[in-house]
Amino acid sequence: MSPCPERASRSARPVPPGLRPGIFCSLCCLLLVLLTFPCLAQDDAETLLKANFIDRVDINVVNVDVFVTDKQGQRVEGLTKDDFELLVDKRPVAISNFYAVDPATRVAREQVDLLAARAEPSLTLETLDQSSLPEEQQLHMVLYIDNFNIHPRNRNRLMRYVRHMISERLAPDDRTMVVTYDRGLQVQQEFTTDAKRVLETLRDVEEMIGHADDGADARRNLLNDIYDGKKRWEVNGWVNQYVETAYREVQDGTRALKSFVESLAGLPGRKAILYVSDGIAMRAGEDIFYAMEETYGDINISSSIARYDLSRDFAEITRQANAHRITFYTIEAAGLRAYTFNDVENATSRGGAQIDQIYFSSLKDPLYMLAGETGGQAIIGTNNFQPMLDRLADDFSTYYSLGFQLGGVFGRYHNIEVRVKDRKGLNIRHREGFRDKAPSRQVGDATLAALYYGYQRNDLGLEIDVGAGERQSVSGLYEVPVVVRIPMGKLAFLPQEEHHSARLRLYLAVKDEDGSMSPIQEISVPIDISKANFALAQEHFYQFQHRLLTRDGRLLLAIGMRDEIGAATSVVSRGFSVGG
Repeated sequence: MSPCPERASRSARPVPPGLRPGIFCSLCCLLLVLLTFPCLAQDDAETLLKANFIDRVDINVVNVDVFVTDKQGQRVEGLTKDDFELLVDKRPVAISNFYAVDPATRVAREQVDLLAARAEPSLTLETLDQSSLPEEQQLHMVLYIDNFNIHPRNRNRLMRYVRHMISERLAPDDRTMVVTYDRGLQVQQEFTTDAKRVLETLRDVEEMIGHADDGADARRNLLNDIYDGKKRWEVNGWVNQYVETAYREVQDGTRALKSFVESLAGLPGRKAILYVSDGIAMRAGEDIFYAMEETYGDINISSSIARYDLSRDFAEITRQANAHRITFYTIEAAGLRAYTFNDVENATSRGGAQIDQIYFSSLKDPLYMLAGETGGQAIIGTNNFQPMLDRLADDFSTYYSLGFQLGGVFGRYHNIEVRVKDRKGLNIRHREGFRDKAPSRQVGDATLAALYYGYQRNDLGLEIDVGAGERQSVSGLYEVPVVVRIPMGKLAFLPQEEHHSARLRLYLAVKDEDGSMSPIQEISVPIDISKANFALAQEHFYQFQHRLLTRDGRLLLAIGMRDEIGAATSVVSRGFSVGG
């Protein structure tokens, strides 16, 4: 994937890439060079802080996007921070950040927090660029088209409504991505603000095949066999094969979706996934088991359905999406459905509409779940998509963002509840929970986002130089020198008796042109400068040298850095070639 998010991809690429251990290595020998200034102590950041009697507590600001409508479904605007009550794990918490965004401004109306001022000292109402939202409020939208579970005619009918929404309802700084799933995930269009590129990609998608017809034919043939009076022992083998296949296919789809959700973790701001399909079964083969019971009797339906229940898989996806501030918007492209057994060919005294209702319910349940538990919307059971897509697009331009501080134990999942005080009859949507991430996890996620999607943020002024690779005679791999330079004046130092100390943590990962990626390597970098040299050092760069061991080809290196004392971060990437 290109390191530039604005560059279009006219050929599909797999994402997220699988890890291949051993493709990229790092030499154990590290060389730290700081001009002529010595590196003295090797104690880590926590020991350093304790020695200076500084109690540092890492505080995250968690943002919860809230959508408020009245009984008629109209957006409720004009609410303030004092109108909201926010509960985490059923306990009230103070709202430290507040943004109210509407179509007229698309910028923050209020920012009521000293914490935010410390984290973003330049971000004030006087200096805020009125043409766009700050990074933490910008939108990354993904159109995820499940071609494996969709009829092409249904997809193409929906696409004209989606094209209208993209061309008319998205803001100029909203980034859109198009991916398709067909037994594997393919990127059709990387993130871009160019709506024309997205529209061209969607026209290409309309030429692709879909596989929902195959599944529908297999289901219909199996039900015909069940209702045609065949012996039970004849049917059992076909039923087992059908249900096992359907179960594995749904599992493959959920794994791909879960991996994709995880790949979005490091992107800042709001993230929305528009998941388009004809539905995906929550309980594989549920309708078939009911048909078997109706025909042959004495079937243990409860245990059979439980065996092929995928609700936990979808629950994992929603929890993961909530952890990464991702909202699902699910669209059932099939629209209003006709019952399979209501035509003359399939007329029967048994089965019919009841069996189809069980089947359709199983297909819809994941769509309701993904949207409902992440604060999104589900468009289900309609052939007139335009009004519903307009309501969906309203979420992108009209919402409230409530920020709150949370410190302590990282990694736990917390439940969220938002209320509007003294107002009845309002519909309030938001994600149901979140997972507070440690700063190290956040920088690691951002480093991966630099490889996946070209994300960049360089508050520390990081610079990367990649030297020429030298082929190793024994392994045939290339040893590539990498130099990272950091302006000393941008780092936070603690004064000691004889020197000043800073602590950095580096995160490195590499991706090749096929999408294979190395695991993230985390490196602690202590810096100690004598008091005599400190003033001069502030005018120079700290230089860190590292050596990669890699194959030849076109590669992309991403480096994340966190100032452990100042809590500032940088994430940068650099493309380079190795070998011929």
